[in-house]
Order: sequence, then C-alpha cells, then structure tokens
Amino acid sequence: MIKITNYTFISLLILAITIIVMIPSPLSAASYRPLSMEHQLSQADAVVFGKYIGKSYRIVRDSEVVTEIYLELKGHGGGRKEDENYFAARPFKVLMPGGERHGVYHEVVGTPTFLDAEEVILVLAVESDGPWIKGLSQGKYSVEVIDGSRTIISSVFPNLEGVGRVTFNDFEKMVERRFGKQFKYIAKMSETDDGDVSNTMESSTKPEREIASIPSVSADPNTPLNDREERVDLTDIVPIILLMIVAVMVYMMTSGRGKGDE
Repeated sequence: MIKITNYTFISLLILAITIIVMIPSPLSAASYRPLSMEHQLSQADAVVFGKYIGKSYRIVRDSEVVTEIYLELKGHGGGRKEDENYFAARPFKVLMPGGERHGVYHEVVGTPTFLDAEEVILVLAVESDGPWIKGLSQGKYSVEVIDGSRTIISSVFPNLEGVGRVTFNDFEKMVERRFGKQFKYIAKMSETDDGDVSNTMESSTKPEREIASIPSVSADPNTPLNDREERVDLTDIVPIILLMIVAVMVYMMTSGRGKGDE
C-alpha cells in the first residue's frame, strides 16, 4: 500500500476542493447572446401583448412536461391564418418547457418567470401543439410605464443599450415591418400619438426589477424546440463526490499506516 504523507494528504485535499469549485453550479447565470427586439421578431412567427393571469401544467408530444401560461390578451401581431384560433382563445395560452408532474418539478434552464398581473410582450414560435415562447427568457419582455410612457424591457438585458428597452411606438413599427400588417389591439389602449399613457391606464405596483439567476448552461435562444434537453442538477451529487474523495483518502492513509506498523 501507498503510505500517505501530510504533503500528499494536503495535495489531495486541494485537488478535491478544486474539482468541486470547478463544477458549474445550477445557480449561476446562463449565457445569452444579446439580440435586439427587431432581430427576434425577424425569426418569430408571432408576438403578443397581454397580462399574466396564471399557469398550469400538462403533457405534450406524448411525454414532454410543459407549463401553459395564461394571458389576458391585449394585442397580437403576425401569425398565419390557421393560427387564428389560438389568438381567439380566452384566456390566451402559450407554452414553455418544464413544469410539474406527479409532484415532481421538471426544471428546464432559462425559462422565464412571471409576476402576478405583470404586463408582458412574448415573442412566439407557433408549433403544431400551440404557441411557444421563443428563446425562453430572452423572448419575454416586461411592459412598464416610465415617465408617463409605456416601455418594453428585456427580461435578460434590461439595461443594455440598444437591446434592453424599446418604446411601444418603435415596437409597433417593428411588427409592421416584420409581418406586413399593423399590430392588432384587442381593446385600443388609451394613449396619445407620442406614446404617453393617460391617467386612465390600469397600473400595478411591481417590485423593483431584479435580474434573476438562471441555471448554468449556455442557452442558445435559437435552439429548436426538439433539441431542448433537461439539464442535470449537480447540486445533489456534489456532497456525494466529496464524501467519496474523503473516504478514499482515509482508506489510503489507514492502509499506509497499517503497512508501516508491520
């Protein structure tokens, strides 16, 4: 047996700690490539504006667990003629991967979160089983009133110049350029031509914006739906790895001392 010296023990301990530190934590931020609203619209099938009112979980494609987001729809742009039934449904439903099944939550990294009654813009890919949020968190924008004007704010890059914020007037022009027709409002909002919102607009107090941490995976917003895969959460196995390393070191030390005593 190999006799373990103090120097070797310390070296193995440092190696073990290094391995654990290098394992990517699911709580670190995901990697996104900044994309402008106009770029995302150029690859989208449709876009909607609405207020979040709830969610549920269901199974699609035989075994995929998904979350169905419910919106009080306020407007939409794009979409094919055969997609009109989706936009006519009340509430409007849109899918994103991951959700709960049989008491177990199936997490998919990069999926957006929603606040109660939050007004949002969602960039969509329309599939055979319904509209999906395209680009996960990057396809979700919050709508807030700032200095009397309605502003669209990126969930991923809220403060990045040229990407983080878009006025509603600019958004409407982008939609018209992309789809060749105007953004259609379900009920015309009360605002002036310069985008100022009147006092009659419904407003809700929202907590101060905080950029959420998304589990650590390089999440390409253009990944096809069928290519998505659930990531393994390494949090649970890190203690096991550490315990195994310590056990091996203790065994080697004990064996080495026994050999020396003989």
